[in-house]
Amino acid sequence: MKRKNIINTVVFTVIILIFMCAAIFIAVNKKTGEDISGKRSDDAGSKQITCEDYIGRKVGILKGSSFEEDTFKYLHDSEYYYYDSLSDLLLALSQNEIDCFIHDEPVVKLDVKGFSKVDYIKDM
Repeated sequence: MKRKNIINTVVFTVIILIFMCAAIFIAVNKKTGEDISGKRSDDAGSKQITCEDYIGRKVGILKGSSFEEDTFKYLHDSEYYYYDSLSDLLLALSQNEIDCFIHDEPVVKLDVKGFSKVDYIKDM
């Protein structure tokens, strides 16, 4: 019986970890309708913004976050700035202090609604 509980716990943990990795996304500053290439998002032929577009830029990190390692992995060679809360990250992003940050998709999807200058990369 104990062996079955251990196996169930391990399987459940692996499923949660896979879900968390799939749910990571990057919040980005829309900067008045322009992507970082300078094209307006409604221009014909404007390119899709990707994670790679934010490598080497100003990146926010939530102190003590499990996303710190992902930030270094996906947004290497960048300038890193640490913040105490998600609200601080969103405020910094909306005020152009940082260009992006990595966080959990369901949480930030709800929070970005209150910030007109903030969006996120839907496909990583």
